[in-house]
Amino acid sequence: MLFTAGCNFRCGYCHNPSLISSAQDAFEPFASVRERLVSRRALADGVVITGGEPTIHDVLPSVIEQIHALGFPVKLDTNASMPSVLEQCLPFLDYIAVDIKTSLRRYDHVCRLPLQEISARIERSLELLRTSGKSFEIRITASPDIVDAEAIEEMLPMLVNTHVHLQQFSPAVTLDESYRSLIPYPPSRLETFAARIRTVAAACTVR
Repeated sequence: MLFTAGCNFRCGYCHNPSLISSAQDAFEPFASVRERLVSRRALADGVVITGGEPTIHDVLPSVIEQIHALGFPVKLDTNASMPSVLEQCLPFLDYIAVDIKTSLRRYDHVCRLPLQEISARIERSLELLRTSGKSFEIRITASPDIVDAEAIEEMLPMLVNTHVHLQQFSPAVTLDESYRSLIPYPPSRLETFAARIRTVAAACTVR
């Protein structure tokens, strides 16, 4: 698993807050990472690239291409905010996990981009994935402040015929300390959300 530094979102419930504003020079350069991957080629089944948000880095397509050339299947975790970078990565990816935070009109709670711009970017990313022939999933973290029954209804058009994982919000480690006192939904509420998602999605699991 490779973690990239930095993110263009500021989700209060983020469980990797140390990566959000980390300096790039605090991380290992890819050349040395590549050497380690070569030495472990027989020990690893694949490589996951996560963050932070990997697609904010223009070098990402080249990195993924190099990992792919080594013979590793590659999975990318992304918030879908950089469709131009995602499009360059797609030929070398085997699986993509997309974090959809909430309904598009509520994205001002989690990102620093104008709502109209972020909506267009996310919709473009989903379009690319649907037409790519690549396997992908959508993940939704059920943070009670931004994911409720109304948000689920508004998200349904994005979830048609997709595989969705509805994830429990955890207050253990968060970017915004106020989230640590936020009470997660009971499992029964998540199952109610999942049942609604299943009316349009190919599948929805709760985890």
